[in-house]
Amino acid sequence: TLPSTLPSPLDDTQEGKNQVGGCRAGLIGMVKGMDPRSLMGYLRRVVDSFGLHFTLYMVSTYFFVKGAMYQYFYVVQLPYFKQLGLDALAYQANYTVSFAPWAMKGLIGALSDSFPLFGYHKRHYITITTLFGTAACVALALLPLETARLMPPVIALLFFFAHLQMSSTDLLVEGKYAELMVKKPETKGDAVTFVWSVITLGMLVASATVGIVSERLSARFVFWICAPMAFQLIVPTLMGYLPEERVPKEDNNRFKCEKIRHQWKFFSLACVMAACALGVAFVSVFTSPTVQLVYALGISTVLVSASFYLLPRVLASCNVYMFLSTALYIQVTGAVDYFYTAEADCLPGGPGFDMVFYTTWSNVAGVVCQGIGVWFFQVVMINWTFRQMFWITTAIKCVAALVDIVIAERWNIMIGLPDMATYLIGSAIIFRITEMMDFMPSVILISKLCPPRMEATAYAILAGFANMGQAVSRGVGAFMIKGFGVQTEGECNFEGYSMMLLVCQFLLPLLSIPFTWLLLPNAKADQSLLNADQLRETEAAMGIADSEDSTGTGSPDIEKRQTQPAADDDSSAAPPYL
Repeated sequence: TLPSTLPSPLDDTQEGKNQVGGCRAGLIGMVKGMDPRSLMGYLRRVVDSFGLHFTLYMVSTYFFVKGAMYQYFYVVQLPYFKQLGLDALAYQANYTVSFAPWAMKGLIGALSDSFPLFGYHKRHYITITTLFGTAACVALALLPLETARLMPPVIALLFFFAHLQMSSTDLLVEGKYAELMVKKPETKGDAVTFVWSVITLGMLVASATVGIVSERLSARFVFWICAPMAFQLIVPTLMGYLPEERVPKEDNNRFKCEKIRHQWKFFSLACVMAACALGVAFVSVFTSPTVQLVYALGISTVLVSASFYLLPRVLASCNVYMFLSTALYIQVTGAVDYFYTAEADCLPGGPGFDMVFYTTWSNVAGVVCQGIGVWFFQVVMINWTFRQMFWITTAIKCVAALVDIVIAERWNIMIGLPDMATYLIGSAIIFRITEMMDFMPSVILISKLCPPRMEATAYAILAGFANMGQAVSRGVGAFMIKGFGVQTEGECNFEGYSMMLLVCQFLLPLLSIPFTWLLLPNAKADQSLLNADQLRETEAAMGIADSEDSTGTGSPDIEKRQTQPAADDDSSAAPPYL
């Protein structure tokens, strides 16, 4: 049943009319936003609010690094591993290692916050990781395919360093524009809108070219494109375009022990997450899929327990939900990508997509559909409760995943629907729209859970926890590929492929739906999740009541933060603390 807050054409109530009016206003606003004069006015407002230098720095970070470079590395893995002649399990392992740094965001944030390097909290961390990322791009571009084929662990390590740059710069620059947004509340969401617009443009550029470049030249050439994108960030960083004050000389190159002592719970959880993420990377490369499964289940237990032990109850509950929702959607990327691009001698009668379609045009459509998902969230879902947002998008994602099974069983051919059209409808359109509809409430939920004076580090840890769920899902995915007997090299075997998809992308993700009522608050996006007493309790539990401000900007009084009504208590459906 659709939620009552979703207006129907026959809804004559005032609430329904208001929501229909909101959708219409959203459409009108979107059309007006396409006016070049409105766009130029918006850009002038961003530059006036954040300064020309920092605006250019955000372009340098989010167009080139988080946008284009990220998308190049994300998409090029498939053609690169195909050209290396490595199988789906090796591809899955590399995929797991590549994204491990995103689960280490908490440690990166805690380290930069507590150990100013050469006089700055952010500048030189960005410089160091940029050098690592640039070196990784150059090494991947120079390494001959014949040599790379013999050393998959080295390839995985180079991908790891590239993503270390992307995740670190994303986190540290995000912390800076969030700090400026606090200082200048009149900017509202201008910075966030600007950042995600720039990221989307960068992804579009990469998506439109990666398949053509890797097909007509070589996948290695993509890394030559990425190398200057990675290195260019050095220039504005060393020129001081990132607004950051130099720390006092006595605090330089030393740990802020008092801060660590006050906030030891967050720092401890960050270290546990980082150790688990590095462990996932290690077992993915050097052990069997069975060991990966055991390790994934083991660290899931450790992380859930640590979350409830180290975090206040309400933070821990939402944190664990986001971990479980991502971990239960088992990612079997290695098998799926190899199935769609398998040659006729490996999979007779299969889809046989060429790399240009699979890596370029479908991804361009996917990026565009992500924008549609953001718009749909803003004009339709924004008045839903968090529970409705998450369980409905989870259900739609599961249904969209069934399209892959339809193609695998060739049912679409029986009714005369081509593979490309079916794939675009399912994976490239419906799934991508729903994925962004699921991502947006996660961002809002994490933001509202961050305790005052600890926003940057808390956000990094909570977001890293969700990313850790994806790392676990990839580790379990390797076991599923092996367990269902999927073979992509030599004697190809896709007999268990459809059943694997049913289990990994439909049945297991559905298990997360009951947790929306058990772990999430029955609150809307414009409501506070904590009342004044709960905020004080959270500060005391985290040991930050008397610690220094992590952003250097101060924080408003707790009572002033309660500008929105708290969520209704619904003890019959959720724990009392909600």
